Amino acid sequence: MLLAEAEQLALRLGSRSMLLETGVRQPAAMRLYERAGYRRIANYPPHDQDPLSVCYEKALPARSSRVAAGE
Repeated sequence: MLLAEAEQLALRLGSRSMLLETGVRQPAAMRLYERAGYRRIANYPPHDQDPLSVCYEKALPARSSRVAAGE
């Protein structure tokens, strides 16, 4: 799945979390993110001024030494 690949890339780049934005008119996207473990958060800039935006975050697992070594 594309979302899982994005998370793996973020881990390899040293990210600790993923942020996503969608809209209230995209219920399928909202369900997809929620099923993938994302939790709804307060809208962040520049989406904080848009009442139709919905923002999500997912904490990524800590990098193991194998991931850090590029294995």
